[in-house]
Amino acid sequence: MDPARLLALLLLLLIATEETVAQTCNPRDSDALLYFADEIATSGPTFKTWIPGSNCCQWDGIVCNSAGSVVSLIVGHPDIPTISPSGQDYVIASSLGSLDDLEVMNITNMGLPGSLSPTMGTLSKLQTMYIDGCNVVGAIPDSLCNLVALKTLVMRNNLFTSYPDCFKNRPSITTFDFTGNKFDAGDVPKRPLLTYLGAKYSARREKNMNILKIFHVSKNGLHRE
Repeated sequence: MDPARLLALLLLLLIATEETVAQTCNPRDSDALLYFADEIATSGPTFKTWIPGSNCCQWDGIVCNSAGSVVSLIVGHPDIPTISPSGQDYVIASSLGSLDDLEVMNITNMGLPGSLSPTMGTLSKLQTMYIDGCNVVGAIPDSLCNLVALKTLVMRNNLFTSYPDCFKNRPSITTFDFTGNKFDAGDVPKRPLLTYLGAKYSARREKNMNILKIFHVSKNGLHRE
């Protein structure tokens, strides 16, 4: 065989071997994901590939880094669940707090009948948190104030009743969307950055809005004073 072709073949074999080794799922992450899947009342076809004992880096909706840790979780269902929430005493998604390297969380139209676990606040690398149409109830946990890397927070079409005060002064978060929840009428941010809440895209309405891009809170119990 031509030496150049042999070298190229060896390089491809080496790359394939490295990718196979690197993409072996962290067992702790796999257990956390399976626990989360068991909590979902209305799931979807994504979870058909979530088989115990298999490599979670190859599951639908999951992306791992070179060390085999989960960095992206994107799961969804085409329809908003119609189930009734069981009440905020039941805490859901607690296991996801152990996904130490998670950067993107996108959970759409999953039936999560309970309140969001405070363990979410341990995800120090999380940049995007998107929980849409999941019937989550209660208050958004104060522990989410600890998400120092967070840039996008979308919690729309749930049954949340309040959010932490820290969100009223988080210039690092450039996108908020709390549309379609159950916030109390008096729960309106007072800082100048969020003074104007009348439009979907309210950034630049005030002189201090050079950082915030989107703050969307329509279809709640909010009012503008």
